[in-house]
Order: sequence, then structure tokens, then C-alpha cells
Amino acid sequence: MPQTYGLELEMVGLTHSEIAAAIETVEEATFAGSFGYHGSRRLGLRHARMDGSHNDCRWVTETDSSLSCRITGKTAEIVSPILHGQAGLAHARRIMKAVVRAGGKVNKTCGTHVTMGVANCSARFVRMGEAAKARVAGRIYELYDYFWDAICSLVAPSRRNNSYCSRPNTRWISGGMKFGVGTKAHYQANLHNMCDRGAVNLNNFRSSGIIEFRMHNGTLNGQKISNWAMLQHRIVSWACNTAPMDFRNFEQSLDGLFEMVNVNAQLRTALLERAAETSPVTPTQRSWA
Repeated sequence: MPQTYGLELEMVGLTHSEIAAAIETVEEATFAGSFGYHGSRRLGLRHARMDGSHNDCRWVTETDSSLSCRITGKTAEIVSPILHGQAGLAHARRIMKAVVRAGGKVNKTCGTHVTMGVANCSARFVRMGEAAKARVAGRIYELYDYFWDAICSLVAPSRRNNSYCSRPNTRWISGGMKFGVGTKAHYQANLHNMCDRGAVNLNNFRSSGIIEFRMHNGTLNGQKISNWAMLQHRIVSWACNTAPMDFRNFEQSLDGLFEMVNVNAQLRTALLERAAETSPVTPTQRSWA
């Protein structure tokens, strides 16, 4: 089953109608309307499938009061349909390129959210009971905390101490951090404590099997977002399909993260190049009780 993705691209510099015109230049894409904050969800357009049909490749824009642009005053969030696997990410790259050609930009108020359907990553996940599924979510939540500095090195400084994508708060977890080897019962009991709108948003995990990754800075560079999305895919696939392993057996570095979740050489090179572009990360401390 191909991994499914959803993208929310926060941007500045274009009106909603200018974005619409840019999207309509891309083959197989349809602009389905402009909405208020989360307005398209109520009409079900967020869940339109991208299956190759022109009418199903529906993109929308929404307003977001967290965005600002002193130069033009023009802000918007572009919301994708459900994107399927590598073909879906390639389609998104074409959309982003068209928006850039039209004059779209990002600034420090912008972020990029990647939503993933976990059930589409693994047939094994579909067969799991509720407790086993909670352990998948808990392992991802703890992974983000354990490798926090490494993940921060892949994003702009504006996203490292940002209330919209905060570090997972493992202090809320009864019994403390288990470094990926907690029991199913432990993660199931604590899943509600992991449901927040931080770097890893699990609010829709229990009901829909969806995880939103909110850490990445605003960008209209399709390749950067593809690489980021593929890293999240590796993390989700690892959490679903591998036996429990103790994070403490791996260095809290990109190399340690890549080794643990089995990132391939090509993606590894691209992500290391991305880390070299960003500002150095100031190491943080976490006391695990």
C-alpha cells in the first residue's frame, strides 16, 4: 500500500485567487475554492482522493491568522488533497513550483505540516489492536523527544522553539519516558497525554489513524518537503514494523536516528546536506524521570 500524505503549505506574497490561477496551470490539478480557517474540512474536501482523476486532485486555500506579511499583506495556507506515495509527492512538487513562479514566498511566520495516514504504511498496523496501535504512536512521540536536537538540525531556527511545533512533553507521561520499549498498556494509558498540537500531533490518531508532523519551516521547495516527508515515512514504518528497541543504544544524532529507522543512502545524503544549510543547533537538556 502506498503511503498517503497531506500537505499544508503556509505562504505569503499571493492572494487566494492568484494561488488558484497558479494551481490551475498544473496538469490534473483542480482548485476547489478558498475557505476560512479549517473551512474546507467541514465540506470534506480535505479527504478528496488523488487517484489520477482531474476532479479528484482538488487543492484549496484557507486563511490562517498566525501568518503575516508586512510587505504585501497577502497570506494563505495551501491545502493538498490526499497524496499517494511518490507520485503524489511529485504532483505536490509541481504545484509548489507553479506557486513560486507566480510569486509565492515564505517567511518566518510560515510552517509546513505533513499529515500521514499510518494505516496506509503497513498492513501489519491494520491488524493491530488498540493497545498495539497506541504503542506505535508512543514510540514516535518518544523518538521525537529523544532525537530532538537531531531533528531540529533539519529545520530553520524559527521552528526550534516555536509554540506551534513544540517538543513532545514527556513529563506529562505517567511512569516517565520508556525509550521506545514501554509495554502496550503503558502507551495506551498515556496516549491522551500525547495528544497536543506540538511537533507531533496525535489528536486524530485514535479516531482516524492520522499523525500530523508540524516541525518543518515554511518552504515552497518541493524537494525539501519530499525529503522531509520520506523521513517521516521511515519513522512511521519503523514504529509499525520493527520490534521494540531501546533508543539509548543509538547516539542522539542524525546518524543515530538514520541508523535506527533505516534511512537509505540517497535520503541520508539529502538530509545531511539539508542539515549543513541550517544554523547550528544549541544542545538542549532533558531530565528523564
